[in-house]
Amino acid sequence: ASTEVWMDITNAGLDTITGFDVSFTVNGSTPVVETIAGSINPGQTINYTFNSKAFLNQSGMNNIEGRVIATNDGDPANDTMFTAITYNDNLLTLDVNEDFESGSTADLMIWNAVDATAEVSNTAGNSSSYGILMEGSTFDTWTNAASENEVWTMNENHSGYASVCVDPGAASNLKMRFDLQQVPTPFGQSYLYNNFRVMINGVQQGNTYHPDTSQGATPEFNLVEFDLNPFLGGPIDILLETRNKYDDAGVDAGTGGQVTVGDKVLIDNFSISEPKAPTAGFTFTTNDLEASFTDASTDFPDTWSWNFGDGNSSTMKDPTHTYADAGTYNVCLTVANAQGNNNSCQDVTVTAPVVGAVADISEEEIRVYPNPTRNLVNLEMNRQNRDAITVELYDALGALQYSTIWTSNNADKLAIDLSAYPNGIYLLKVSGEDLSYNKQIHVNK
Repeated sequence: ASTEVWMDITNAGLDTITGFDVSFTVNGSTPVVETIAGSINPGQTINYTFNSKAFLNQSGMNNIEGRVIATNDGDPANDTMFTAITYNDNLLTLDVNEDFESGSTADLMIWNAVDATAEVSNTAGNSSSYGILMEGSTFDTWTNAASENEVWTMNENHSGYASVCVDPGAASNLKMRFDLQQVPTPFGQSYLYNNFRVMINGVQQGNTYHPDTSQGATPEFNLVEFDLNPFLGGPIDILLETRNKYDDAGVDAGTGGQVTVGDKVLIDNFSISEPKAPTAGFTFTTNDLEASFTDASTDFPDTWSWNFGDGNSSTMKDPTHTYADAGTYNVCLTVANAQGNNNSCQDVTVTAPVVGAVADISEEEIRVYPNPTRNLVNLEMNRQNRDAITVELYDALGALQYSTIWTSNNADKLAIDLSAYPNGIYLLKVSGEDLSYNKQIHVNK
């Protein structure tokens, strides 16, 4: 495989230089030498793209060395630059599904220019461990673009790349999808400092992506989708490219000063496949009468229909629902996209709320023991002339199982016989004038 090679060249001396050579090598191979016939004035920076391409002659890491060869160079120590490209020499077939959780990738070729960072990192996943991290540079100079049209014509040394070449075979309907997060600098000029685009067969597709600064320093991942149908009929070459001013540590490339947050682009869950009907699935958590649901469906549904089992419903992706009564409810989720629909159901149990100690009585003032218990549970407290204290016990469904009035005749201790009660969690309620106390009792025989 081959790739273009370019260099940013700066005249750091006091004299104009004219007619000099530049070269590059791949893995120590014979140098490719070309001549720049023009001139570079003192302090001027030019970008030069070699006419010859670099042939990546090994699968895995390829080391590229670029060099400026100028007569009477006053400081030859700064004439050489290095970069590395990880190349995968296979033309991929469908389906391509890469979540990066192995900590590396066998599917995408990932590389960067100079000191920019493009790698699989354990800081980059979307609610997972790994993803692709692309950062800017810590040391190279940066030229601000006057408009978005100029973004991709300068600052090549700040670029990061991830690419893949896929054979669509006989596919008649093909989509590329991935999760994208762009973390901005605090300056609010996102088009200057954080840029991302998708190239397909050498042509940019759609607009340049920039951070959503309204979401602050930690924006959400967004699903990016591309229709690959216009490119069917032969291999499809896909390049994901970034151009960011700062690295993640926030080092200013021009001054070396720190900013509060650096630029970075994060990519996760990359896939190329024919669209399929979704498979429904969900997880849930409960807190008393409230249940929170999270969609876990696969194959990209675009509509969600929830039936909570109590006559209520929702079309949100990840809804929260509060039930009126404790009990077990059969919750069903139906998901759909253009290819079809699917549903999944689960039983969800919610319980009556358990309220902690309130009013003027605390855990220090009342003892409930033993807990858990097999038969008897004892209550001890300093009554402080309180009379007619109500003691009640409810099961997990909120049904009253026991009730008594704790009078002064019982002194400061009350024993409740639970030997006839089945195993489970019960709610003990102690109430009276100016006091209220609630505690879970565990019966375990």
